Amino acid sequence: MQKNKHLYDSIEALRKYSTEKRISHNQAMHIGQVINEYFSVFNRAQEFHGTELLLIKRFGDILNSFDMDNGINFAQLFFLFCYTLTDNYHEVQKTIHDNLAIPYKKWVLQKWSMFKPEISNIPKGESYVYLCRHATVRGLYAPGMTTFTHIKTLLNDDRKVSMIVLNDLSREFEQLDMTYKNFNIIKLQSSNNINRFKLLLQILKIVKPKVIFTEIEFDIISILSILSTPIPIIYFSPGVYNLPWYNKICVTGNILKNYVGNRGKDIYKIPSYLDLEIINPKVDPKAVESLKVELGITGSDFVIGQFARMEKFQEPFLKLIKEILDAVPNSKVILAGPNDRGRVENALSNFIPSGRAIILP
Repeated sequence: MQKNKHLYDSIEALRKYSTEKRISHNQAMHIGQVINEYFSVFNRAQEFHGTELLLIKRFGDILNSFDMDNGINFAQLFFLFCYTLTDNYHEVQKTIHDNLAIPYKKWVLQKWSMFKPEISNIPKGESYVYLCRHATVRGLYAPGMTTFTHIKTLLNDDRKVSMIVLNDLSREFEQLDMTYKNFNIIKLQSSNNINRFKLLLQILKIVKPKVIFTEIEFDIISILSILSTPIPIIYFSPGVYNLPWYNKICVTGNILKNYVGNRGKDIYKIPSYLDLEIINPKVDPKAVESLKVELGITGSDFVIGQFARMEKFQEPFLKLIKEILDAVPNSKVILAGPNDRGRVENALSNFIPSGRAIILP
């Protein structure tokens, strides 16, 4: 009960702040706290829906209350807050560009300009550099699978590749490091963003990139691009592509069909393919059979499975799942992933008791 009160008090505070003529420093700090709790405490609760559209119009005012270090963290979280709450990933592209990305770019140009001379002196070489949020190929972070595939392809072509990792690193990448002599992994860890950025500049001077690839929308890599590094930066979009930085933007074909924005000449279509090691991993058959028994799945069942963050399961998808379950008596669905499960459980409530809709964490 106390958690629910905290949830609704936090939502009400965001709504109130969005109507203020001037957002004070303390209010901006509270907004930052609530946005952080949206991920860490409230598990991306869908009750926040709508607050992002109110707050994003005030993003520039809010960001100006943050210092160099904390502003980078706030901008990244606020972007994810707006993106995960939207019902239409196509329409939100312009909203994020105009109300979030443009003020953020101005803020970086103002706050981080002292690094511009050092950035302009990064030497160019022959190394393909990947700067990754997470270097993982299992679990929640799908872009890591594409990164693995691209890196392995370059290594097999005898290219020199360096990977700079901000957070998690999985054993598959470590195995690549042991297998290929022309590959090295650098973990970029520091107590704050200013130090991280300084370390990044030193690393780039050593590895001498030919080009930098990233899947990160904001964070310190965006500073490098906004302050005009001489090294081209190519962004592999995991969803949001309408950003006013990065030299080139790569998207999958289904995004390109409905492209929003004015960077058409900088947009490239990339194929959606993954290395066989990822899409066909070694699995213990006994573990599969054991899980089928545990979940009540028989040989005659037609099973649909999907793994994603729970807020990604939108109404059109859930409606289709219900239609399939109604039309095909021997069908079952398994949906798995973290965060707020309320919408999924409500939509499939008629099928959960019988075990035809299985919702896993």
